[in-house]
Amino acid sequence: MPLANILRNQTAKEKPTSPITGLWTLHPTAKDRLNALENPHTLFRLTLDLPFTVGVLIAFIIGGVFYISIPLILILISAPIASILYIDSNITNANQIEAFELLILSMVAPVVTLGYILAITVIILPIFGITYLAAWTVGLQVQREAVAEAVLKPQGCIRGCAKYLSLWGVAALIALGMEAGFLITPINLFSPQTLTAALLIIPWLIAATGLTWLWLVCARYFGEKIFNKHIGLTPPKLKRRVLNVALSILFCALYLPLLASRFLIIYNNYMISKDFATMGSIALVTLIVALALYVILFGAMWVFIQLGSFLFPPHCPSCKQIVRQKEILGKSCEHCGHELAAWLFVERPTK
Repeated sequence: MPLANILRNQTAKEKPTSPITGLWTLHPTAKDRLNALENPHTLFRLTLDLPFTVGVLIAFIIGGVFYISIPLILILISAPIASILYIDSNITNANQIEAFELLILSMVAPVVTLGYILAITVIILPIFGITYLAAWTVGLQVQREAVAEAVLKPQGCIRGCAKYLSLWGVAALIALGMEAGFLITPINLFSPQTLTAALLIIPWLIAATGLTWLWLVCARYFGEKIFNKHIGLTPPKLKRRVLNVALSILFCALYLPLLASRFLIIYNNYMISKDFATMGSIALVTLIVALALYVILFGAMWVFIQLGSFLFPPHCPSCKQIVRQKEILGKSCEHCGHELAAWLFVERPTK
């Protein structure tokens, strides 16, 4: 190939760079480009710096969200309560008491309920935005890596259940990145303040790693399922967006209980020092809630995909026959031999 020959000539002339100076280079070296040209699956590999960086950014944003939202939550909740107390202090007779009770039922109670709803929304919406960014970075790269391995089948590619077990390292890096972000962020809301709280963060990190691993398994599993059913010339943009929204909801459902348990660990120092059993029970309930939400959402996504495959079976774009193959990535139609997933490849221009 002409491009490969050019890169080989540049590699011979290129001066070797040290690992330290290589960090400041803006473009990959000719050797790296030649390696990517000869081994295209490396372009889709999930590097270790991405999950750690995403974890640090998640921690930064979570700290900022809670720092801004806590005063707003207190205002939303305390304002109706202060109004109730003010009216109650000015009651002088039975008629006023009866009128006040009707006022609570008709006006104040809905306002208090609305305050709680707004308070929850103030927290959940930014957290959902964070998880959406995580789904479009780490989650999307996991999907790309799965598709590249299914199509290119590089040497040493992990198969079977091992490809899911290999995601443990990625999950641990995300959890460690979050912990590093909590420790170095100027808004120090989620960092342990006592030795006891610091020790309790260790099982919290283990739980966070496990739940993040389950989320990555879901991203890879459903990514393979969706891409292995998409036939045609155009990539599955809408399906990918729907999948990432579902992954964002799942990530949010897993991490909200985790953040609540971390908040209790850090800001209930007296209870932690006196009763470890109570904190253990809280942690166990938090983990059970997160796992239950995971099972429910995972099952709902699986049923949705299976139902879609049953109602709308894939058809070959050439012969219009129903495709019965379980995997279509890099495969041809069993009836006419037409390329099924043509959207994966770039055709060479004809002379």
